Amino acid sequence: MKKLTTVRFNPNGKTPISPVQWVSLYCDLACHIESKLYPNRKTHHEDGQRTEESEDDFADIVDTVETIMHNYFTKTS
Repeated sequence: MKKLTTVRFNPNGKTPISPVQWVSLYCDLACHIESKLYPNRKTHHEDGQRTEESEDDFADIVDTVETIMHNYFTKTS
């Protein structure tokens, strides 16, 4: 059974999450949004590197996702 994480009260109303959780969440959200915005686009070359076109778009998506995340979460140290 997975152990539940205790969430502490934060006076600014934001949920504290670890840096690892932060990166995981923004990556998952950005990848999901990218797949919905560009469902038929090839995003990576055969060697695993992103295409130039998808690199710029993904960076924009990540910036937007992180801006939204800052409204609800705070990174712990």
